[in-house]
Amino acid sequence: MVYPSSEQHPLFFDTAKKLILVQLIMFGTTSIPPKYSSSAAHKILLQENKEYQTLKSYYSYLDAANILSYVSEHDEIFLQDGNMYLVNKALEAFPRHEVAKIATVYVRLPISRLAGMIHFLALRNKVWSTVEEATLNLIHDMIKRDQIDARVEDVIKDGPTGRFKEKVVVFEPNKKSYGDAHCSRPVHADIIKRESQNMQRLKTYISSITKLQGELQALDQELRRCNAFTSKVCHGDPELRRVPLL
Repeated sequence: MVYPSSEQHPLFFDTAKKLILVQLIMFGTTSIPPKYSSSAAHKILLQENKEYQTLKSYYSYLDAANILSYVSEHDEIFLQDGNMYLVNKALEAFPRHEVAKIATVYVRLPISRLAGMIHFLALRNKVWSTVEEATLNLIHDMIKRDQIDARVEDVIKDGPTGRFKEKVVVFEPNKKSYGDAHCSRPVHADIIKRESQNMQRLKTYISSITKLQGELQALDQELRRCNAFTSKVCHGDPELRRVPLL
């Protein structure tokens, strides 16, 4: 994020608010600005926007109860900012981040149990007959979108009234999951090699910059001496008048 002046324009705040919500939708949390970004960007993204920072805190910890009450209490602020659509999209994405976290802990879960572990905060577009049906549809959709590595199996179990069929979600461990906030992705050798090459190029670039900076400092000192010499000549220093000009 680039700031053309030190003045904090309202557009910067509006952009920061939308950025926070988009990151919540995509990753379940927000990332800090790059190390060398503007200090104004750090302040706006990390210190300002109190309502959005509180929402981010609840969202990052997957605190469903507080998220709903907080959005309800501050819906006028989100509406006034023109961000209610993004807030609703974040609520819709919330159970996906819950599933992503669950996938890092469990290997197999019956749909009935999984349905009791996630929260549909914005179930508006389609009304499913049961929470289990909504959960099963969510899992199928995440598999279809390649957001998780999982499969749904039909398992025959014995119950009090006889045998019955139950759907079970089987999560593949150590594979991709939706977002980067609550799960880790596998590290491949080619990624490590590419990052190592990038780091080496960065070190070479920093070394050349450091060398150039030293040369510029030496040149600056030489220019200062020349300016001092010129100033004395122009002001009629008698000692310098006897210096032959080459």
